[in-house]
Amino acid sequence: MEKIHHVAMGHVDSSAIVQSIQTPRRMIMHQFNSVPGTCNQEKLRDWIALQKMCPRDPRDLIAAASIGGTQGSFKFSGNYLDAGGGGWSATPISISTNNLSHPLRNHIFVRGGTEWVNHIYLALSGSPVQEIQISFLINAGTRGGMQGQVPVIYWDGASWSGTVTIDITLRAMLGMHHMGLWAFDGTNISMYDLALIVVP
Repeated sequence: MEKIHHVAMGHVDSSAIVQSIQTPRRMIMHQFNSVPGTCNQEKLRDWIALQKMCPRDPRDLIAAASIGGTQGSFKFSGNYLDAGGGGWSATPISISTNNLSHPLRNHIFVRGGTEWVNHIYLALSGSPVQEIQISFLINAGTRGGMQGQVPVIYWDGASWSGTVTIDITLRAMLGMHHMGLWAFDGTNISMYDLALIVVP
């Protein structure tokens, strides 16, 4: 299958969609509906409203995701919102696309629908990355749910460097979605804006 901006696409058996990142939506909405009416992004008018908004579940978009054959797991993250005492660091993540201007190099065209798997090639620089979390980027501007946590898909206990491939299957939510790739290398915490443009 032809690559589009460093994304290769192929068929995937929808019956094999990983179950480890599937849990009932009712439980999530119960936890995150602490402020009535703030789950609707159309009501956002300022930063205060964003802080009060309940976080979006990345599984609304992501049906399955893996790095190096390891399937991502779901959790409510307490550190997605906060870089700790050291503050946010420059992200070690990049996408090398020499024919695009720098502001566009984080934009990726991907196929929507559970019959497709998209291969996204990331370049990691600096110290090896030990943990990666992915969620909707806008969640980082909220206060999280009732426990100050954000729903994420994550990988940890690894040591990634060089080129890393994320294999991701998306639901058919067409349009642009800004996802935040949170990364931790043992010392530094960073966030990368991954703009997924989902097409049929």
